Amino acid sequence: MKNWVALASVICLLLVLTLSVSAYTPWGTEVFNDDLPTVVIELRTVYELASATQAASPDFLSDLGSLITRLEALVFAPTTSTFGFETLMSTPVEVSFFNRYVGSDEQIGQILYFRVIGATNGLIWGSDIYTRDTDIRVAAVHAGLVQPGEAAIVAARILPGQESYLSTTRYGVTSMAYGTYGGSYEFVDIPENTLLIKDPGHLDDYRGFTGRTLAFQVIGSEEGGLWGTDVYTLDSNLAKAAVHAGLLHDGETGIILVEFLPGQASYEGTDRFGVSSRGFGSYDYSYRLRRIQ
Repeated sequence: MKNWVALASVICLLLVLTLSVSAYTPWGTEVFNDDLPTVVIELRTVYELASATQAASPDFLSDLGSLITRLEALVFAPTTSTFGFETLMSTPVEVSFFNRYVGSDEQIGQILYFRVIGATNGLIWGSDIYTRDTDIRVAAVHAGLVQPGEAAIVAARILPGQESYLSTTRYGVTSMAYGTYGGSYEFVDIPENTLLIKDPGHLDDYRGFTGRTLAFQVIGSEEGGLWGTDVYTLDSNLAKAAVHAGLLHDGETGIILVEFLPGQASYEGTDRFGVSSRGFGSYDYSYRLRRIQ
């Protein structure tokens, strides 16, 4: 339903625009046919002509261009989800940093998710099953899930304590043996492109994910810091960026794909869809957005 509302909005706006540019083009109503992709292509042509001749206000043209882009994504989208996100989780999960212990007795049986940067300089006890106080960044390297210095999201199932923990050497990491310990965990194989992650606010904690794409459940908002246009600084508020990019309305919930990008030399500030972003100079990390649901 939302897609058809967006389509109707584009068509209504383009009717106004077509009247505005009629003096600049010989086209009549016969230019449009029943082939929707062809119509969309022709709408883009009309928009570009209107932009070139300044047939409408800059704000109107900016918003209209964004709407046409969304329509193009809808009409020309592949039949499968973008970036290989075919089977996302139905419920968003929270992704945390490791903080001394992995889970608690109250969480036995649950699967928890952690952002890690692979490391080799922490304490580790066990093999396949690790003590709860084992540094998960080191355990992830030992388990072959991540390289040292590489960023990843790992899933750990919280287990009861074990009577003993084995010592092994794997992937350049040697774990220590231990006797009885009251809590433990094991890794669970969950592909990254199936994760649906709760909106963390800003994405500054996702440094190291450059070149990757993750899916977030986001509620659009007009609040928070925002720097850039189309490409935003990594510390920009995700919910506000989604509104500014025309992907969500304020208060609307949707699934947003975040493509993590290298830093940019500068970021442009603009006003879009009732939201203002600020300009900024060089920043080391950035992202851009796309909606899939």
